[in-house]
This record gives sequence, C-alpha cells and structure tokens, in this order.
Amino acid sequence: MRLGTSSPLCYSGAEEAGAFGVGMDIDHIFGEGGCDVCVGEEMAPQAEEMLASYVGSTKLPFIVKGVLSPEDAVKCADIGARGIIVSHHHGRMPCAVPPMMILPEIREALSGRDMTIIVDCGIASGADVYKALALGADAAAVGRSMLPSLEKEGTEGVKQFISKVGRELRCIMSFTGFRSPSGIDSSALHIPESRF
Repeated sequence: MRLGTSSPLCYSGAEEAGAFGVGMDIDHIFGEGGCDVCVGEEMAPQAEEMLASYVGSTKLPFIVKGVLSPEDAVKCADIGARGIIVSHHHGRMPCAVPPMMILPEIREALSGRDMTIIVDCGIASGADVYKALALGADAAAVGRSMLPSLEKEGTEGVKQFISKVGRELRCIMSFTGFRSPSGIDSSALHIPESRF
C-alpha cells in the first residue's frame, strides 16, 4: 500500500469545521519521472503504519481512496478506516484492473466488516450508478464526467447533471423492480463467468 503526501497530517481543522469525514488519496503519488507535486506539496510513498497513524489522529471517519485489491481493502479495515473508494484515478495506470471489475471481490473480502465502499472512475450516468450498487458498492462517486456541466453552467450545471443521473437511476430501478438503491443487487446484471 502506497500513500501520498510527505508532511504530517492534522485533521483538527476539519473537525472544528464540522466535516463529516476526512481521508487520503493513495493512488496519486507518482508523475512522469518521479514524485508528483500537488498544490506545491511533493507526494511520497508511505508505509501502512503511517496510514494507521493518520486514521488514529482524528475522531472523524477516515476514508482511503485508491483501493484496487481485496488485500488493500482488508488492510484499510484492519487499521480502522471507515470507508474506501475503489478507484484507479481515472486510469492513471492503464494496466490497472477497472474498479467495477474488482468491486465484487472487494465486497466479499469485507463481508461482515463495518466498511463503506464507494466506487469511482467512469461514473457518468444512472446506469453506471446502478451497476456500481449492484456489484457491491454502497455509493458511487462522480468526478470528471460532471466537469463539462460545471465549466459550461457552473453550480446550476452540476445540479442538472446530478438530477439527470438520479432520474436515470430511478428509471433503471423501475425496469428491474427495486424500490430503493439500498436494495439493488446483481440479480438483473449479466456477469460473464470469466473476465478475460
């Protein structure tokens, strides 16, 4: 497990501001030719013990983004993280397993654990959200797919985008007979026996 940011973390500001959680992105470390620099901060790999110290440094739920294996998902649960985001940072590593493909294995590995599973990368429609929930996610995160709406119409564009995704999800739920997102399972999905 590799982490980003080399500076000590302090989450007291987030707690004082009333944040509902904090977290760390572990899938954005290296750029071309070395460590990436984000907002003037050089990213650096860190050990699992460092992540555990971050989790223990706050009373807020801690979320780890960039988990792509059942093993790392279990490590996150073991160190006390309350949630993970299954993500490959929009394909930064082209040979990485797609998040939706590994999601069922991660859900199975975390069975019986108190862990929220969120998935991102390529979520652009209600159908994408439906598939994410059906494959084991508790929620889906949208990022890049809403940027055109944000750039074109600002806040209103984002509201319209989210509303459209919600309408699409409701429509697919009605086609498949699910009353609420929490009840969605994989019964209406075709999942090939072999992924390769």
